[in-house]
Amino acid sequence: MKELLKQLIAQWGIVEAVKMINQIVTPNNYFEKKFFTDKEGKYADNLVIPIMRGDTIIMEAIPSGAPRPVTGNESIHKLNVELARFADEALISVKDLKHLASFNDGDKQAEEFAVIIGRKAGLLKNKFTATKEFMRLGAILGTVRDGSGKTLFEFRDENIESLKLGSNVNPEAIFEEYEDDLVTEFGYTPDYMMLTDREMYNGIYQYAVDKGLVKSGLVKKVKIDGVTEIDYAGRSVRPITNAYGDVHGNPRKFIENKRGILVPVGADGFKEYFTHAEHIDAIDGAPAEYFSKVEEMKDGEGVKLIAESVCIPINTRPYSVRNVKWN
Repeated sequence: MKELLKQLIAQWGIVEAVKMINQIVTPNNYFEKKFFTDKEGKYADNLVIPIMRGDTIIMEAIPSGAPRPVTGNESIHKLNVELARFADEALISVKDLKHLASFNDGDKQAEEFAVIIGRKAGLLKNKFTATKEFMRLGAILGTVRDGSGKTLFEFRDENIESLKLGSNVNPEAIFEEYEDDLVTEFGYTPDYMMLTDREMYNGIYQYAVDKGLVKSGLVKKVKIDGVTEIDYAGRSVRPITNAYGDVHGNPRKFIENKRGILVPVGADGFKEYFTHAEHIDAIDGAPAEYFSKVEEMKDGEGVKLIAESVCIPINTRPYSVRNVKWN
């Protein structure tokens, strides 16, 4: 059995394991798909990140033959950021592998071994994804934390007050105020959406019902990616009810009660950085978002699948996001 495991592990090179975990698609990656599609691999785990604000200016005409002026983006802050390391491993005991010896066909053994590794890789990838999704929403809000509550990155302007919404406040009013913010930030109004907890979501819809906006068809509920959103006169309002247990076993809601945020969609600002994992076999070649390797456990106890990701999501335009409170 031990020789069989050595043979099967030898067939699982670094390239195959890394390729598998990077290709696994998990269903709990909404913020990644919607906002953090821009990713960049780095060769260092310490970065200098520019925080931008309102880089759109009206240009000045210059005389013929005059030198071209040098105007750069109005980066108002440059912050040092350290990428965060996350690692886990899945153990596969001999008991879970001993049936492989019953196959006379080596290809069948390899195929079944791959299935076992794939299941474990999927479980690990799901944990990584949940962690990163929690961090991505934190990045949108301006504070990135891990599962222990430790702050990994923070940039927020405490002087900017949350927009107030309630049962007697027309949502159109805060949408219009936010659109003015977006023009100041980008020079135009990009698409945007609202992410809320369930209570604010229900309150917004009830306001529309009370004002006859649902009956008239201006406001309606639509299902997007499996979640029922409110289409409020062309603006998406999506409830975020995700909650995961932290390292202490406490439930952590992605969006707290009676809270929401207005976020631009399709504009620049959301970016995710990653670098090499802290493993000798990970440092060759370009950085990968996820690193994985199959290794034999000591004393012939079985094999283990190790996985690691060193990354950080950043909102480089924090002034483009507004918090909303339900009163």
